[in-house]
Amino acid sequence: MKAYKAVNWNDNATFGKGYKFEPGKTYEEKRSKTAETGFHCASDPFDCLNYYNWNNENKFYIVEAEGDIDEDDRDSRIACTRITFSEKPMTIKEYLLEEVGYILKHPKVNLQNVNGNKVRRYVNEKAVSNNIEDGVVVVVGKDTLVSTGQGTIVCFIVRDNRKIRYIGCLKVDGKKYQPQTFYGYRDTDYKGVEV
Repeated sequence: MKAYKAVNWNDNATFGKGYKFEPGKTYEEKRSKTAETGFHCASDPFDCLNYYNWNNENKFYIVEAEGDIDEDDRDSRIACTRITFSEKPMTIKEYLLEEVGYILKHPKVNLQNVNGNKVRRYVNEKAVSNNIEDGVVVVVGKDTLVSTGQGTIVCFIVRDNRKIRYIGCLKVDGKKYQPQTFYGYRDTDYKGVEV
């Protein structure tokens, strides 16, 4: 199954046995038990932010989780006995697209707010404001307004009764979209923006 894994900048796992991973390689363990043993990853890309911040100290990979897969009730994390890493870590824009894709594939999933330093997700909030610059913000709900910093991409996913009604993005560019100004999904171009 497709999943997501974060590691530190040296490709070491911060938690667990401290494995050193290499892009494009496959690793195997004998057992998997979430929070105890096996290779941990998440089916929701943004759930990795519960364990690692998006900063210059960590990398985020797409992985293939296989073998014996165990899950628990804490977010979408899983443990598996076999994991294969993508050839390179994701850029922040790729990470955003993976999150949007995840929400589209799972429109009824119960999402929670995520508050990373460069990446945020807000669920069913009325208005949110932050000072993130050159980051990404995903807003899931109906009429949320967002104010954020220069260079940040904001993606609005309008979900009503757990059905996706609209997706639109904008980039706070200092021209059409100004920093520290509130915008909602109606302010986006219906075609979205290139990310």
